[in-house]
Amino acid sequence: MWPFKKKENKKKPEAVVKEAAPEKTYAQWKQEYNQLEIENSELEEQCAKEGLDWMVMLAKTKDVKEKMAKADKMMRFLQEPSLVYNKKWNGVKMELGKFVELSIGKEMFDRDGEGYYATETAKTDIIIRPSDIIENIYRKDFPYVIWFPNKEV
Repeated sequence: MWPFKKKENKKKPEAVVKEAAPEKTYAQWKQEYNQLEIENSELEEQCAKEGLDWMVMLAKTKDVKEKMAKADKMMRFLQEPSLVYNKKWNGVKMELGKFVELSIGKEMFDRDGEGYYATETAKTDIIIRPSDIIENIYRKDFPYVIWFPNKEV
């Protein structure tokens, strides 16, 4: 008989889904976004003055644009909603879970349209994008999304 104990298969811990924890207030994110907007504009202007082509300008402004995108997502995550009730929208109303499923399944992309958080009877002014789902920076306090597909797609 084999003299060693058989190794037990240790289960790997399941991935823990981290909730987006706002490290700043809405006002702080807004201020950061505004500062980044100015910085981005200055970089673009500098590139134009130097006669650099589009791709070089994109490379030089990439970091600032990524920070702006993060600030934008966090502002939408923390934004106080305004609601419009009982209006007929030309968008597609779907449950948040379905929107999450389509986004994770890569059946829906940011370029495909624009979504807004919604309730049974109201649409908010807060945009939701498939990339918000992918980055796990989205709200769970609204049960629906009204999706407005792009006409060109």
